[in-house]
Amino acid sequence: MHTIKFSLLILVLAAITTTASARTEKILHTFTGKSDGGGSYTGLIFDKSGNLYGASQNYCFGQGQSAGNVYELQHMKSGWQENVLYTFTGGSDGACPEAGLFRDKKGVLYGTTILGGDANGDGVVFRVSQRGTKWVESVIYQFSGGSDGSFPVGGVTMDRKGNLFGTTRDRGGSCNCGVVFKLSPMTNGGWNFQVLHTFVGGSDGFDPQGRMVIDSAGNFFGTTARGGGCTTDSDGCGTVYELSPRSNGTWNYQIIYVFKAGSDGGAPVAQLALDKKGNLYGTAAYHGVHNRGVVFELRHSSGGWREAVLHNFTGQDGALPNSGVTFDSAGNLYGVTYLGGATNAGVVYKLYPANNKWHEIVLHSFANGTDGAYAWDFGGVAVDKSGNVFGTTLNGGAHNAGIVFEITP
Repeated sequence: MHTIKFSLLILVLAAITTTASARTEKILHTFTGKSDGGGSYTGLIFDKSGNLYGASQNYCFGQGQSAGNVYELQHMKSGWQENVLYTFTGGSDGACPEAGLFRDKKGVLYGTTILGGDANGDGVVFRVSQRGTKWVESVIYQFSGGSDGSFPVGGVTMDRKGNLFGTTRDRGGSCNCGVVFKLSPMTNGGWNFQVLHTFVGGSDGFDPQGRMVIDSAGNFFGTTARGGGCTTDSDGCGTVYELSPRSNGTWNYQIIYVFKAGSDGGAPVAQLALDKKGNLYGTAAYHGVHNRGVVFELRHSSGGWREAVLHNFTGQDGALPNSGVTFDSAGNLYGVTYLGGATNAGVVYKLYPANNKWHEIVLHSFANGTDGAYAWDFGGVAVDKSGNVFGTTLNGGAHNAGIVFEITP
């Protein structure tokens, strides 16, 4: 009897080992920290040809050679080639892009920088478009640091009419807690700026960091890293909010969930994901059962929104999930953590539903070497039709300036 159990255990361990070894990390680009970029907080996006686009801040708080860039990773038969599309100067054109890009149907890229712009460096909304063989940047809006906000860390989302929506982390209102803004294209080529909501702190929430997502009805959903049920910055509660258009042109702001900084998690800083039924999925960077953060679902019902924790990180399987989650075509979720894993340099993970529960698989544990370290993609990883996972790390690589990676199934 013991021999049979031992044999079964060996078979199970062999199956686990085979599954783990079948997943391979490929390094698509190693940043040097110079003109090619480095220190990327942003996620990646695809075009129709399978090329990847991203932005890097290049350690623009004094360590790097530039104020960041926008780049393309072109998928070629021989591999992947990085092309720098635009390098920020740190002046009126912006500096330090920390958010992922948005690509419209014409291939124009939109994003934000947290610094640069006006004399005080309050950040900009920009677009990068191709003109012939060159890519050209134009500034859509410069934040003033007043009621319009400052430090737009979350990037922008575009609706079907070509309007851009985003948030600022700082400034605006009596508590300087950030705003939600809208930019509408005008016939003369300019853009009209409008504040849709000014965060006031407390139960209203404040410090929005992740990009907002939009559903099929034109409602926007986002998170605040602080506020809600907590009264101090260090408590790490946070909220999930909904912003809905009214028929008279105004917008309705409502909190749909307040984190309690307990087993439900706290401090959601990343972008949310929507499923086909309109349910929301995301991460909370702190708290949970093991105080290592959680992956959560907000399910919409007639009685409102209810949270369910899909996974509690333990540390060994990941910790500090500052990045959002991404669906594949089969309904599985993928993400990265900033810490945890074998060397506490973060992991790439998969969550899959089975038997009415969600189960985690660690696809890759960063070794804090040439394979990268400390992944922090506010927008989450990119997943192609074959289930390959693409992302970036802040550090690691041959020059310790981060990498772009692919995890193959």
